Amino acid sequence: MERFENVIQISAGTIIKTVLILLLFWTIFFLKNLVLIILMSIVIASAVEPAAQWLSRRKIPRLLAVILVYLSLAVALICVVYFLVLPLLSESGDF
Repeated sequence: MERFENVIQISAGTIIKTVLILLLFWTIFFLKNLVLIILMSIVIASAVEPAAQWLSRRKIPRLLAVILVYLSLAVALICVVYFLVLPLLSESGDF
């Protein structure tokens, strides 16, 4: 019966790549709040972009268009809270 020996060789390049990947993951974990803020800002900017482009095509300056979109979103959110959430909470408290 013959016996075969398996030899595993790990090169220096593999060790360096592993250390760099672990360092990258540690850095992302350490800066997770910053990464989350950047991702959230990208999502918000992507949501605002179509409305800003639509207003820009109607001869409204882009800065004013973005400000109008943000103001309309803030007013809509305030109206939802004022007209829906507050009465719902008061009625559920009375219930």
